[in-house]
Amino acid sequence: MLATKVERHVSGVSIPQLVQGSWSYCSAEKEASWSQTNDMCLVPWRWTCTRGTANACYGTEGLFWTGQDCCVKTTSTCKVGGPISCVGTDMKWTGFECCVEGTDRQCVAGSEKSCTEGGNSWTGTYCCLPPVPGPWGEEKQCLAGMAYGCTGVDKIWTGSQCCVPKDWTCGAGSQEDCKGEGLSWTGTLCCADELHQNVDGTKGSCKGNAVRWSGSQCYVPEFWTCTAGTSGGCDGQDKFWTGTYCCVTKSLPCRVAAVSACTGPNAIFHCTAGLGSACTGPNAIFTGTRCCLQSPQTCVAGTSGGCDGNQQFWTGTYCCVDGNQQCYPSIQENCKGPSPIFTGTQCCVPQEWTCETSTANCESSGRAKVGSRCCGKQE
Repeated sequence: MLATKVERHVSGVSIPQLVQGSWSYCSAEKEASWSQTNDMCLVPWRWTCTRGTANACYGTEGLFWTGQDCCVKTTSTCKVGGPISCVGTDMKWTGFECCVEGTDRQCVAGSEKSCTEGGNSWTGTYCCLPPVPGPWGEEKQCLAGMAYGCTGVDKIWTGSQCCVPKDWTCGAGSQEDCKGEGLSWTGTLCCADELHQNVDGTKGSCKGNAVRWSGSQCYVPEFWTCTAGTSGGCDGQDKFWTGTYCCVTKSLPCRVAAVSACTGPNAIFHCTAGLGSACTGPNAIFTGTRCCLQSPQTCVAGTSGGCDGNQQFWTGTYCCVDGNQQCYPSIQENCKGPSPIFTGTQCCVPQEWTCETSTANCESSGRAKVGSRCCGKQE
C-alpha cells in the first residue's frame, strides 16, 4: 500500500494521510508535513498518492513528489497509460500512471479517437468516462457494440465498447427486432431501458405491454418468476407464456425481513415439481409442470399424509414448509420439541438454528429433537 489513510474529522479538524517519502521533499511542500513518530509524510486526505518517478512528478504543477511516491493534488483515479496521451486538463502523468480527476472513474477499453471525440479522457490505454453523476447520467455498464449503434444521449462509444446506464438490461437480439418501445440497439446487443429478466421464448408468444422481444429473448419484468411449464398449463390468470417458459406474474407482499431478498427473479414465488390436482389454493399457481408457492419455501421429500399441518403445502411431489428451513431424515417420534415441522419423512427447523448430532435428551435443554440431532436457537 502506497498510502495509509488515517483521516478523521474531529471538531472540524482534518487529520491527513500518511505516505512514504523523505523529510527533505516533505518539509519543502507547504501543504505537507513530516511525521517524526511515523517517519512518513503527512499530506491532505483529498490527494491521491500512487507510484511515480521524480522526473515526471517533481516540480510539476498539481503534483507533489514525496521522495518515493507521486501525489496528485486532487482526488483522482489512476490507470495505466502514457505521457503523450495523458495531457488533458483533468489528467496528470506520474511517470508510471495517468491519473484522471474524480473518484472511481470508470476506465474501460477503447481507442483514442472515439474516446476523446465523445468527451471522455484517454490515458493512452484506457478510456475514462466522465465522473458520476455527470452529464451522461449515472454509472454505466460497458458492453459489446458498434459505433453506428452506440449513439444517443444515454450511450457512450469508447472505440470498442458501448457504455449504457447500469440499470439497463442487455442481451442477445437482432437489430430488426430491437426497435420497440424502451429498447435500444448497441450494434451487437439489445438493451431494455429498465431492469428486466432475459428468458428464452419466441417472437409469437412474447407480446404484451409488460414484455419486450429482443430478437432472440423475451424481456420480462424483474419480479416475475419464470420456470418450466407448458403452454396449456400456463394459460390463465397470473401467468404468462414466453414460448419456452411460464412466468408467474402475480405480485405479493414480501415475507422476508431483508429488503434485498425481496428483489430479483424468484423473490416472490418458489417453484418446484408438483401436480395440478394438488397445486391449488389462493397463492398456489401451477404452470403445467411446476407448483409455485409464495417465497420463501423449503421443499423436501415427504408424504401427502405427513404434509398436512400448518405452514406446510403438499405439491403432489414435495412437501413445502414455509420459510428457510434445514431438514433432516426422521421419523415422527424423533421430530419433537419447540418448532420442528414433520413432512412425513423429514424433520425441519429454522435455517438459522444450530444443529449437532447428539444422543442426549434434547428437550430437557430446551432444544428440538430432529432425527439424530439436537437443534436450537443460537445463543
